[in-house]
Amino acid sequence: MTATMISPVLAAQAKLVEPASLVEDGAMTIPRAVDFSGIGRTTLYGLHAAGRLPFVKVGSRTLIPRAALKRVLAEGVEGSVLATA
Repeated sequence: MTATMISPVLAAQAKLVEPASLVEDGAMTIPRAVDFSGIGRTTLYGLHAAGRLPFVKVGSRTLIPRAALKRVLAEGVEGSVLATA
């Protein structure tokens, strides 16, 4: 069995104390995250590179924690929120 690995740097950037809490709400593949969020694949990788979206490696699979993706969506991709009328 392959252990779930997360970079300590990403954990700190995501303000997480324990890696287990990162996937408490589940995780999804990149294609599923694209479908779920409506955010493009390149933007997801860009958010990851900027330290705003942690990825979890399980074996050869790259997963995005659902809670982290929801947090990014709530914050807005560019850090801004559209006002509703």
